[in-house]
Amino acid sequence: MHYKVRTALTSQEAMDQAKTYFGPGGQGLAIVSQSNQSLRLRGRNGGHVNMSVKHRFATTLKLETRAWDEAVREFMAQLPAPPPWWRRWRRGGTTTSPQAPGGVVRGGAAGPEQTSKPVDG
Repeated sequence: MHYKVRTALTSQEAMDQAKTYFGPGGQGLAIVSQSNQSLRLRGRNGGHVNMSVKHRFATTLKLETRAWDEAVREFMAQLPAPPPWWRRWRRGGTTTSPQAPGGVVRGGAAGPEQTSKPVDG
Protein backbone atom coordinates (compact mmCIF):
# COMPACT_ATOMS: atom_id res chain seq x y z
CA MET A 1 0.00 0.00 0.00
CA HIS A 2 1.17 3.54 -0.70
CA TYR A 3 0.63 6.46 1.68
CA LYS A 4 1.43 10.15 1.61
CA VAL A 5 1.43 12.51 4.59
CA ARG A 6 2.47 16.13 5.21
CA THR A 7 4.05 17.16 8.50
CA ALA A 8 5.47 20.20 10.26
CA LEU A 9 8.68 18.26 11.01
CA THR A 10 11.86 18.96 9.09
CA SER A 11 13.13 16.26 6.75
CA GLN A 12 15.77 15.20 9.25
CA GLU A 13 13.30 15.11 12.16
CA ALA A 14 10.93 12.96 10.09
CA MET A 15 13.74 10.54 9.22
CA ASP A 16 14.81 10.34 12.87
CA GLN A 17 11.25 9.67 14.05
CA ALA A 18 10.76 6.96 11.42
CA LYS A 19 14.00 5.22 12.45
CA THR A 20 12.97 5.38 16.11
CA TYR A 21 9.40 4.21 15.46
CA PHE A 22 10.07 1.43 12.94
CA GLY A 23 13.68 0.50 13.76
CA PRO A 24 15.13 -2.12 16.13
CA GLY A 25 14.06 -0.22 19.28
CA GLY A 26 10.50 0.33 18.02
CA GLN A 27 8.62 -2.03 15.70
CA GLY A 28 11.74 -4.16 15.25
CA LEU A 29 12.38 -3.65 11.55
CA ALA A 30 15.96 -3.74 10.30
CA ILE A 31 17.30 -0.68 8.50
CA VAL A 32 18.30 -1.91 5.03
CA SER A 33 19.47 1.44 3.63
CA GLN A 34 19.14 5.13 4.26
CA SER A 35 20.09 8.46 2.72
CA ASN A 36 19.14 12.08 3.41
CA GLN A 37 15.84 11.59 1.59
CA SER A 38 14.95 7.91 1.89
CA LEU A 39 14.77 5.07 4.35
CA ARG A 40 14.24 1.35 3.68
CA LEU A 41 13.31 -1.07 6.47
CA ARG A 42 12.58 -4.79 6.37
CA GLY A 43 10.83 -7.03 8.89
CA ARG A 44 12.24 -10.35 10.11
CA ASN A 45 9.13 -12.27 9.08
CA GLY A 46 8.72 -10.42 5.82
CA GLY A 47 7.21 -7.15 4.80
CA HIS A 48 8.87 -3.81 4.47
CA VAL A 49 8.48 -0.06 4.89
CA ASN A 50 10.07 2.31 2.38
CA MET A 51 9.91 6.04 3.03
CA SER A 52 10.98 9.01 0.94
CA VAL A 53 11.06 12.60 2.16
CA LYS A 54 10.56 15.79 0.19
CA HIS A 55 10.61 19.27 1.69
CA ARG A 56 9.05 22.36 0.15
CA PHE A 57 6.72 24.48 2.33
CA ALA A 58 6.06 21.47 4.53
CA THR A 59 7.71 18.08 4.67
CA THR A 60 5.96 15.40 2.62
CA LEU A 61 6.54 11.74 3.38
CA LYS A 62 5.73 9.01 0.89
CA LEU A 63 5.51 5.59 2.48
CA GLU A 64 5.20 2.27 0.71
CA THR A 65 4.58 -0.83 2.78
CA ARG A 66 3.78 -4.50 2.67
CA ALA A 67 2.49 -6.20 5.82
CA TRP A 68 3.05 -3.11 8.01
CA ASP A 69 0.00 -1.00 7.10
CA GLU A 70 -1.32 -0.66 10.65
CA ALA A 71 2.08 0.48 11.97
CA VAL A 72 2.43 2.98 9.10
CA ARG A 73 -1.02 4.44 9.80
CA GLU A 74 -0.15 4.74 13.52
CA PHE A 75 3.14 6.45 12.64
CA MET A 76 1.40 8.94 10.35
CA ALA A 77 -1.24 9.68 13.00
CA GLN A 78 1.38 10.72 15.57
CA LEU A 79 3.13 13.20 13.23
CA PRO A 80 2.44 16.90 13.85
CA ALA A 81 0.34 18.45 11.07
CA PRO A 82 1.80 21.30 9.03
CA PRO A 83 0.50 24.80 9.65
CA PRO A 84 -2.34 26.01 7.41
CA TRP A 85 -1.26 27.28 3.99
CA TRP A 86 -2.04 30.87 4.88
CA ARG A 87 0.62 30.94 7.62
CA ARG A 88 3.24 31.06 4.85
CA TRP A 89 1.95 34.57 4.05
CA ARG A 90 2.84 35.85 7.52
CA ARG A 91 4.95 39.01 7.37
CA GLY A 92 6.21 41.11 10.22
CA GLY A 93 4.18 39.26 12.83
CA THR A 94 0.83 39.87 11.16
CA THR A 95 -1.21 37.48 9.09
CA THR A 96 -2.47 38.67 5.73
CA SER A 97 -5.58 37.28 4.11
CA PRO A 98 -6.49 37.28 0.44
CA GLN A 99 -8.98 40.05 -0.20
CA ALA A 100 -11.56 40.67 -2.86
CA PRO A 101 -11.87 44.06 -4.57
CA GLY A 102 -13.20 46.63 -2.13
CA GLY A 103 -11.41 45.07 0.84
CA VAL A 104 -14.00 42.37 1.58
CA VAL A 105 -12.47 39.13 2.78
CA ARG A 106 -13.77 36.17 0.81
CA GLY A 107 -14.58 32.75 2.15
CA GLY A 108 -14.08 31.39 5.58
CA ALA A 109 -12.79 28.34 7.30
CA ALA A 110 -13.00 25.38 4.97
CA GLY A 111 -12.62 22.86 7.75
CA PRO A 112 -9.62 20.75 8.66
CA GLU A 113 -7.28 19.71 5.90
CA GLN A 114 -6.78 15.98 5.51
CA THR A 115 -3.06 15.46 5.95
CA SER A 116 -2.73 11.74 5.42
CA LYS A 117 -4.35 9.41 2.98
CA PRO A 118 -3.66 6.15 1.23
CA VAL A 119 -2.55 6.54 -2.38
CA ASP A 120 -3.80 3.88 -4.76
CA GLY A 121 -0.88 2.24 -6.45
